Amino acid sequence: MNTAVSKVTSANKGAARELVVASNLMLLGYEVYRACGPNGKADLVCRDGQSVLFIEVRQFNINAAGEIKFIIKEHDACDYYAGVLADGSVVYCGREAQHQGREVRSGRNTTLK
Repeated sequence: MNTAVSKVTSANKGAARELVVASNLMLLGYEVYRACGPNGKADLVCRDGQSVLFIEVRQFNINAAGEIKFIIKEHDACDYYAGVLADGSVVYCGREAQHQGREVRSGRNTTLK
């Protein structure tokens, strides 16, 4: 048995998703910074010169109609939720839109405002 291969934990999966989203944001022209600990306002902070956005990378569910529903928490203080689809593309949804039940589904060429 190979003991060098460790089990992939949910923390490992979450960190990998954060890196995918960070890479996507950098491709879109943002400077991206990762949180230093688990108690920050968001997983990622990005800026495009004038705007600073707080991004929370989350798991999501896709309902029968194809709508994306992020798993949100009442105390969330982010501007956008981000998630990674099975094909590697990234989806973003504004926090207010998610709380009001509106969905925003976007691919790699998304501009966040």
